[in-house]
Amino acid sequence: MDKHLRHYLWEFKGPNSLLVIIVLFMAVMQTANGIGSANALTALVAGQFPKFFLWVGLMTAAYALYCGLMGVQQYQFSRCRQLMNTAIRRDITARLSNTSYEVIHSQSPAVYASWLTNDVHTIGVNGFYDALEIVESSFSVIFAAAALTAYHYSLSIAVLVLAVVVYLVPKAFDTSLQAHSLAMTHANERLMGRISDVLSGFDALNLLSLRKLLVKRTVAASNDVAVHVNSWQKMYGITNATIWGTSAICQNLVLLLTGYLVWQHLVPVGTVNASMNFAGLIFSGLTSVMSSYMDMKSIIPIFNKFDQVPVRDTAGLEKVAPFTTALQMHDITFAYSEEGQPILKNFSLTVAKNKKYALIGPSGSGKSTVLNLLIGNLTNYTGTLLYDTTNYRQILPDSLIAQVTYLDQTPFMFNDTLKNNLTMGEPYSDTAVATVIQRVGLAKMVADLPGGLSTMVEKDGHNLSGGQKQRIVLARGLLQGRQIVFMDESTASLDPLSAQAIEEMIVTDPHLTVVMVTHHLRPVIADQMDQVINSTVFTTTHPVK
Repeated sequence: MDKHLRHYLWEFKGPNSLLVIIVLFMAVMQTANGIGSANALTALVAGQFPKFFLWVGLMTAAYALYCGLMGVQQYQFSRCRQLMNTAIRRDITARLSNTSYEVIHSQSPAVYASWLTNDVHTIGVNGFYDALEIVESSFSVIFAAAALTAYHYSLSIAVLVLAVVVYLVPKAFDTSLQAHSLAMTHANERLMGRISDVLSGFDALNLLSLRKLLVKRTVAASNDVAVHVNSWQKMYGITNATIWGTSAICQNLVLLLTGYLVWQHLVPVGTVNASMNFAGLIFSGLTSVMSSYMDMKSIIPIFNKFDQVPVRDTAGLEKVAPFTTALQMHDITFAYSEEGQPILKNFSLTVAKNKKYALIGPSGSGKSTVLNLLIGNLTNYTGTLLYDTTNYRQILPDSLIAQVTYLDQTPFMFNDTLKNNLTMGEPYSDTAVATVIQRVGLAKMVADLPGGLSTMVEKDGHNLSGGQKQRIVLARGLLQGRQIVFMDESTASLDPLSAQAIEEMIVTDPHLTVVMVTHHLRPVIADQMDQVINSTVFTTTHPVK
């Protein structure tokens, strides 16, 4: 069994142990039913009708109890599976939350959504369900083999030899099934990504009168998945057909041996019934074990994929204290790829506390790159970055980010109350919240809302204006004590009056350190700046003083 499955099964050993106990009693009842069937036939042939009716009654009681336990088992398995599914999602997101900015953005959000939905579902079906199948089938095989042995030792020897055959047959399919499973999970990732992409682009398609592409691209993505799912099902079907065919042959061989033993008067005639019943349980059980084993091996590549997400090494890194002097870039060179031209070359900049800076210049000239370097998102640079006097290479990334409020064109709003969008669930006092609301100019808006701070913010903040969303994001940062503000074209999509009002509110605050990236620096805002830097100097060797 894969180490990951063992980990989650053991994490919830209490509920899983209860499930195993239920399955054990089901196997006992199943075996009792088979013994009753064999003895009933023997009694009938011998003309012992009272015994016949007694055994039929015991069979009925055993089967009724088996059915009742089956209902309990299904509920308990669902409970265990949901606990383990949640734990997998917890661990995936914990790993993603502890990787680098570059790694996170190397995949689209749809890929990670596929991990948390499609892949977790696959693990549940081919991992946890098959683990249960193996336990259930193993109990059936053990009790059935013991029952057959009680009739004649040769039956157990035959079962043991044939069991080895059933065990060896599926080995030939191991590698192929794993490869097909991995290809299928990658196809599901592409499906999620393409559907997410085309749905996100609906407005663009609408304006281009190309709504038909919504259907065309969705169908194309679905066909891609279908190819890989069908390919996996084909291989799975071939594997199962081979396993079950081998099992059927083995059952018939045991039946032939039983017939010979009856003919030689070595066992009672009821043994034929027992042989058919228990041999069927043994070989169908072994087949189920091997089929489930193959399924479980097919999910190993999925877990390996999760494990390949690198975790940041934070050993020896230190938390930064509140900002006191300056952020400094010394001779920074940065390119987005090894082959690409540097977007920054020997660039230096000092961002002093409580000062205001504007980065201007054409798109693609590196303005946003400067912000992402200063916030610690980009790490593959040469040169030196300093927070006060501490080198960025020595800083815990999260503690650096905790000093900065980042405003972009599309601030994210959660589908939650306005208060929770401000506080992010942290226990700030009502006084602190009211003070920040007043500081960012949201007091009138909150007062005008029927529900006040309890008003629900719609998905993506559709019931808020762009300016209101910008103020809410700023308020989040101020509540957390963040005094550095990075503005990345944050007001570009607002109307001129709203844009100027927000910019003035931020750049005139004497307690904030501001770096603003903009294509359109208004004269009234430029007058408030301590320094305006044109991106034409980013690839020169001259430092910005």
